[in-house]
Amino acid sequence: MKAVNPLTASLIMDKAAQSSYGAFKGMRRGAVDPWVFTLTSTEGNPRSTANTTPNARRVAIKQAFYRHAGSDIRRTQDVQKQIELLSVEIICSQWAAALLEMVYGYIRSVGNGRRLEKAPFQIPSFRFVQVALAITHAQENSETEQEAFLLEEYIDPDVDGHWRKYVNNDSAVPLSLALKDDRERGEFLAFCQHVQYWMTSGLVFVSDFQGGNSLLSDPQIITNPDLGPLFGQGNVVNTHHRFEAEHRCNKFCKYFDIP
Repeated sequence: MKAVNPLTASLIMDKAAQSSYGAFKGMRRGAVDPWVFTLTSTEGNPRSTANTTPNARRVAIKQAFYRHAGSDIRRTQDVQKQIELLSVEIICSQWAAALLEMVYGYIRSVGNGRRLEKAPFQIPSFRFVQVALAITHAQENSETEQEAFLLEEYIDPDVDGHWRKYVNNDSAVPLSLALKDDRERGEFLAFCQHVQYWMTSGLVFVSDFQGGNSLLSDPQIITNPDLGPLFGQGNVVNTHHRFEAEHRCNKFCKYFDIP
């Protein structure tokens, strides 16, 4: 897990712009100055170069919302609830990044004995976007309320392809996708789940894989229910219970000898 490094930066966004919405978060595009993320790579790990140029300062700015019973009107959570909910999202992202790194580490260890470059298929290159919690400065004698935001590296469709979901958080079966390359990526991510499940003795794996060709965002961590309530409401108990029955080993699982 990465250490917390507090920084001061300016967040630029149009609050009047239309947000896009997920299950409980809304997203606007914006920018941050100076750039708050750094890209580090473990030697040998395939990494995306999308959105890493010096001029790529755009971020996805997210906030949690709620609805009153019987209403379709979305209302933004207060700052304390934002911090609580968005912190869980950040923890999920950090765990997902570590668990994905574990998969690539296993691939490298097998590749050293098998000459990975001669594999009969290409190994997709994925990483999770970096995330940060942004909290506005409280101004004395100001009527403006303090706010909290989740910042993520922006997944630019012109650079990393259109947004799509590969695997839901309620099933270990990859979604049916129209493009062959997307289906291949979905298979690889199902293989990643298998490696994670196997290497943690059935304790944990990543789900809700979504994003672009190489950058992923908004993961969910699925854990063995015996560990207790972890990682928010998206940690669906039945997804863990059904994993062994639902997962179908594919060419990646077979080539890398996953039990």
